[in-house]
Formats: sequence, structure tokens, C-alpha cells
Amino acid sequence: MDPRTVEGSVIEVLLRQAGADKVFSIHGVLYHIVFKINDDFSVEYVYNINGNNEYFLQRVKPYPIQHGKFDNEQQLVAFIKKDVDKFRQAVCSSNFNKFLEVTAKTEKLLEKVESLFLAYNVSREMLAALDKGIDRIYEDIDKIASQSDKV
Repeated sequence: MDPRTVEGSVIEVLLRQAGADKVFSIHGVLYHIVFKINDDFSVEYVYNINGNNEYFLQRVKPYPIQHGKFDNEQQLVAFIKKDVDKFRQAVCSSNFNKFLEVTAKTEKLLEKVESLFLAYNVSREMLAALDKGIDRIYEDIDKIASQSDKV
């Protein structure tokens, strides 16, 4: 018997004991792809093929982001090629390291917001203030985009 199957079964039992309403076993295949852009930087993805032959893609490095489902391998590969090409161009920017710092901060922001709401009873007023602050960040991003040259 495949040890991964046994491990998966044990995890399923533990999750059900923890109160999971449903645990789905999707018999798919998981792939991890690495594109080395230069000696110091790579872009990495994971995708899986589910039982409906759909491809679910996530970029995991330099920062995690879900890219969703693709109906076929041509769509998946075309998206990845385009994404990697964007990073090949972006890595040449003198601001690239700062960009990576900003994305790391946004990852941390999401973790802090989640921790805040899961660990504290946040008042409606404080939530509204946080929401306004995030809206200002969106406005700043839109303003910067409108004042910058497209690559």
C-alpha cells in the first residue's frame, strides 16, 4: 500500500474528529515548476489536475497568489509563459528588490489582519477605520499606475 494513501487516510480521520463536515479526496496529480530567472531569483508554481481534468494553478514564489482554474494544458502553459516573461522583464528593474519587499509586507498584512479578527473582538468603528486605510492603499496603487509607463 502506498504510504501517502495511508497518511491521507489518517489525516482525513483526524480532520473528521476535529469537526470537518466534508473531506474530499480528489485523485489528481500535483506538479511543482521552477523557472530560474537568474542566479538569485526564480519563479515557482504548483498546479494540480483534478478529477474533472481542470488545472488549478498557484504561484508560490516569489509570493503566493492563486491564478485559478484552466480548462486545458494549452491555457495553463500560455498563462505561465506570459507570467514568467513579465518576471524576466521586471527583474531588470532597479526597483525590483523594493517590489519584493512591498509584496512581502502585503503578505504579512494579510496574516496580521487575519490574526486580528481571529484573536480579538474588533469594534465596528475600528473595522471601519481599517477598511478606509485599505481603501487608501487601493487608491494609491491606482494613482501610481495611472502615472507610470506601462511595460
